[in-house]
Amino acid sequence: MTLTEIQNMVRKDLKINDLELDIESLRIPSLHSKYLQLLTEHSLLLKKTQGELNVLKRDKWIFYTGKATDVKLNTKDDQKTFIEADKEYRELKGKVEYYESVVDYLQEIVRSVSNRSFQIKNAIEWRKFEAGI
Repeated sequence: MTLTEIQNMVRKDLKINDLELDIESLRIPSLHSKYLQLLTEHSLLLKKTQGELNVLKRDKWIFYTGKATDVKLNTKDDQKTFIEADKEYRELKGKVEYYESVVDYLQEIVRSVSNRSFQIKNAIEWRKFEAGI
């Protein structure tokens, strides 16, 4: 699931119908579960991709240090520059950064869902105040 799809789903799911606060309150556990599951899935994807990036970085280090070929770079800065400029490395690094963004976003959504009961309680308290109760 892409970040855009998750964002669209969140816009729909996290709207509070102020006319049915009781139903909204009852939806909290299922929403929390739904987004916690997405967070877990994307956290695992992030860890897997980070592992792949580490393996690729090692392979590129071996290549650019000359351990696998006759080419030898003079300094560690040269090695780092070539590794970070490598197309495969940049693509996988971008994938890691994407998953980091998705995980960060989902963590915020899970926190928001966790605080949803306070928002609903405040809405109820405000209605009581307006009604003079």
